[in-house]
Amino acid sequence: MKTRLTTNRNLTLYTNHTYKGMPVLGIHGGMVEEYLAKLHQTIELALQQHSKVFAIRINLNFPVGTPPEVVEGAIKRFNEALKYQLTAISKIPNSSGRLPHKLSYRVVWARERVESDLPHYHLLIITNGNAIQSVGQYEMGSGSIYDCIIWSWNSAIYLPNETSYVNFSRSGEFIIKRGQSYDDLFEAGSYLCKVYSKEFSAYGNSFGCSRN
Repeated sequence: MKTRLTTNRNLTLYTNHTYKGMPVLGIHGGMVEEYLAKLHQTIELALQQHSKVFAIRINLNFPVGTPPEVVEGAIKRFNEALKYQLTAISKIPNSSGRLPHKLSYRVVWARERVESDLPHYHLLIITNGNAIQSVGQYEMGSGSIYDCIIWSWNSAIYLPNETSYVNFSRSGEFIIKRGQSYDDLFEAGSYLCKVYSKEFSAYGNSFGCSRN
């Protein structure tokens, strides 16, 4: 018999240490089964489209004092801005005049809050690994994917592109080939599916992902 969350009866508590044979982070309070299913589906769809994918885990934070009207809708504005950036990059010919591989955009995100007055976001971003193998230079103004992410979040929270409120981890980058095991990627992504620290009633949805 499945156990429903007391904070949201539409969601199911998941406490196993694996999901479809892949490892899940053992976090106190368990996972949301529906979120794990969406994480799995998003990765699978990316691998169906591309023979190789690049994925990165990041955290998005709000500056202290960010008003509620800016917090609301910020994740949607970020996703739209970054998708626009990647689409634009795909249209720039390389030195030989050829267009690069198309940069698709898939994302899984989770909104959380513990003790802060403001929430924060955890994201797993997935795109074409034939076009991108890393975020590039960790410098603002470098024109790298790192720079695109910083610009997109600052645009979403209406700040000049001078200070970063994005956390990156070099251990949070993954290159996965179609047919290859992606246990490490799924385990890292399962962090977004944990029950702990989710707000199921504030600022809209607490979890989301690309639909196709």
